[in-house]
Amino acid sequence: MRADNRIALVGEAEDVTSGLQLLAESVPALVVLNVSEGGATALVGLCELKTHYPQVRFVALVRDHAQEQQAHVADIDAVRANGFTSEMLFRSPR
Repeated sequence: MRADNRIALVGEAEDVTSGLQLLAESVPALVVLNVSEGGATALVGLCELKTHYPQVRFVALVRDHAQEQQAHVADIDAVRANGFTSEMLFRSPR
């Protein structure tokens, strides 16, 4: 995604607290979270972010079917398996 000039990286967060701070500083149109690295903890954090910023679209990158199911339960806007391309992101349902 970093190589795609249609996407501007405005920040990276290591945890929910820093994610909330980043969102407060510049509310982006889209947040992509690599859930596969953080597992269930990342999904809980994403739910918190989504609650504070309902106008932002959230995409969860998942590693397996279990994480995909958890992301859907968390009402994430879109779920993509690891290894997706930025072009797939632009084709995500709106």
